[in-house]
This record gives sequence, structure tokens and C-alpha cells, in this order.
Amino acid sequence: SSSNICRSSSKFPNLDRVVNGISRVPNRVTIKAAEIAITTLLGLSQTLTLLPLLASQMRGRSLKSVLLQTIVGTMEHPDLADMQGKISELLTSSASFRRKADEMLDAACFAIKPGYNGMLDMARKALLQSVEDIHSAADALSAAHELSITVKYAASRGFHLVIPVKGNQVLPAMFINQRKNRKSISCTTEEIESLSSRVKESTQEVLLLTFALLQSFLEEVREDMDAIFAVIDAIALLDMLMSLAELVMTESQPYCRPQFTEEGPLVIKAGQHPITYNYSLTPFVPTDILIGPFMNFQIVTGPNGAGKTTLLKQVALIVILAQAGGWVPS
Repeated sequence: SSSNICRSSSKFPNLDRVVNGISRVPNRVTIKAAEIAITTLLGLSQTLTLLPLLASQMRGRSLKSVLLQTIVGTMEHPDLADMQGKISELLTSSASFRRKADEMLDAACFAIKPGYNGMLDMARKALLQSVEDIHSAADALSAAHELSITVKYAASRGFHLVIPVKGNQVLPAMFINQRKNRKSISCTTEEIESLSSRVKESTQEVLLLTFALLQSFLEEVREDMDAIFAVIDAIALLDMLMSLAELVMTESQPYCRPQFTEEGPLVIKAGQHPITYNYSLTPFVPTDILIGPFMNFQIVTGPNGAGKTTLLKQVALIVILAQAGGWVPS
């Protein structure tokens, strides 16, 4: 049904961002660059996953319109299905955008499936071992000093320790770079600092490999940009047509299909403003307009608030709706 088509259409991501992400080639490796590449591929994957569903819903309505048949044909381009299969082989099912720094770092480093690249698997194994060593060291400190120690990560500090304190409690001297908060102290030790530096180096290596693989894949995607642009244009056109159809079906005022002639006059019979009609406190008065070779201008007069500007906007909106392929309030 048309409601199913509307629901499917509403699930598409921001396609402008997807195209920008594919077109953009960053000049240096950062977490932000990896994040953009991942979210771009996720958005593209979501788009390609929705296309077969949307196309089947539209074909189920026995399409007679050549325009809608062309839109469906564009959605079923074979290159798009191949592209979706390659993305599924590349990214893990849990790959997604995260707002927190440590979660996004994890998402960037582990977005690509294990086994896709041997060097990447080895680099990630070294990274996980370094992170495990930090937690083991924190557990040892916690047991040795009878403290409740939590390991935290921040983009600015890397891995560090957070220790709850009461009053003016003083920590042993081995805890350095202390920053006191209301109920806790953020700090580190020489061992934790060294391990954090090792994690940073391992992370950079993983990001370099991940970034290179993502960019290499995006290079392949760019070779099929014609198909991507075509399907995005088709989705945008379908969205516009659905919006125009929904407008006609949900409005209380009458709409009609405009008729075009090559050299005919502009004739609007009982025209109404498509927006003001619904919000007017008094009954809206329909207006007839005729503009042709023998009546090429009209003078609109009246007191303030009589509706002169509304009438001019009304004529412009009716003409725009008609030229855009929609029905008009007339």
C-alpha cells in the first residue's frame, strides 16, 4: 500500500551526507576521518538494503506510470546489489556511529570484520592485549592499596584511573597527574601511562590499516557513482511525488489536475491558497484568475489585510505546484 511505501521511504538516511562522505578524500588519518568513512558506508548500506523492499512494494501496485517504472528500474540496478554484498563482507553487523570518545574509537578500530585482512587482525590483537594489560595493572593496584579503581578513557588524556575519595583523603605518591573532582580523583601511574602510550601507538596502527581499507573500498564505490547518483535522484523524485500525493489526499479543500497547453492562457478557476486556506479564521474566498494575450496584467487593490499579498502568493504557488507535477487547489 501507499502507507508502506511512505514508511519505507522515511527510513532512508541523509543521502546528501552519504554522497558527501563518498566524494570526500581526507588528507590525513584521524578518528574523525575513520568515523566519517564508517558512517558513510553504513548510510550507503542502509540505503541499498531498503531499495529491494521499496521496489517490490511499488511493483506490487501494478505500475502504469512510465516515470514510476523508471524509478523502480533504477532501484534494481545490478551494480547496487553487488555493492551491498561487498559492504556486508567488509563491515561487522555491529558497526555504527557512537557519540562517546571511547565507544567511537572502538567502533572505528573494529568496524571491519575479522579475517578480512591479516595485518589488521594482528594489530587489533596487540591493541586488545595492551588494553587488557591496563585493566590488569589497575586490578593489581586496587588490591595492593585497597582502593576502588576504575579505568576510564578520554580523548584528551587517554586511559587513566578514577579513584573515589572521601574528604581530604590523600593517595600514595605513585599516583601522579592527580585531578581532584567532587567525589573522586583522576590520576595515573608511570606503568599505566606507559601502557596508555602503547595503546595509543597500537590504535594509530589499527586506524591506519582500517582507514586504508575503508578508503580503498570507497575508491571502488566511486567507480559506480553514476548508479549511486541515479538512485539518489530516483529516491528524491519519489519522495517529492509521495509528498504531493499525500498533500492531495489529506487536504480538506478540493484539488484538481492542471491542464497544460503550448500557448494557452493562465486560467485559474476558484483558486485557493494551499496553506492559508487551513488557517484562515474566516471562510476563504476562492479567486478566478485569467492572464492571456488580451489580459496580460491585473490591478489588485484593497485595504490592509484584505489579502492582496496572499492572492499573489496563491497564484505563484499554484503555478509552481503545477509545473512540479502536482495537483493544485482550484
